Amino acid sequence: MYHDAELYSSLELLIDITPQMRSANEAISNCVDFLESNEIDNETLLAFSLLLSEALANAIEHGILRLSSSLKENPYNDYGKTLWDCFDSASGQVSLKIRLLHENGNCNSINAISTEVTDTGTGFDWRSKMRDAKMPTPDKPYGRGLALIKMIASQVHFNEAGNSIKFVISCPPEEKTL
Repeated sequence: MYHDAELYSSLELLIDITPQMRSANEAISNCVDFLESNEIDNETLLAFSLLLSEALANAIEHGILRLSSSLKENPYNDYGKTLWDCFDSASGQVSLKIRLLHENGNCNSINAISTEVTDTGTGFDWRSKMRDAKMPTPDKPYGRGLALIKMIASQVHFNEAGNSIKFVISCPPEEKTL
């Protein structure tokens, strides 16, 4: 596991996102392009894309739109329609900060990707949610986001209010060929 004190930021990408999911998808695509241009391996890109999409969905659905996951429990409730209906009256913003981290003195070797997602919502009780975060049964239509982040990220931090998450994904060391 890497600690922030040991790693230094070499490149940074900042994106502000409106609540519309199209903007979130565009942000994810831009981030992946940024990481690919910095030669991040495919496995790390996949992990990053998964965790970022979960963090952005949570920030938009729960932080900005204030929708409850329990709405997904009723099979007769069209959650997608509810989501789109809320966009018309939504106000707020999500900020995304991606940092490529390297060890001191070696800017050419990226060791980790630090991702911070902050929304203008009121936040949530992240302590109890992270303590209880585990993969739900396959038939449960929600509850995987924080469990995935907890399983895959090498570090996870929230601000006190719970409206900002920062997670770090370690990059595997490059294989040396002789």
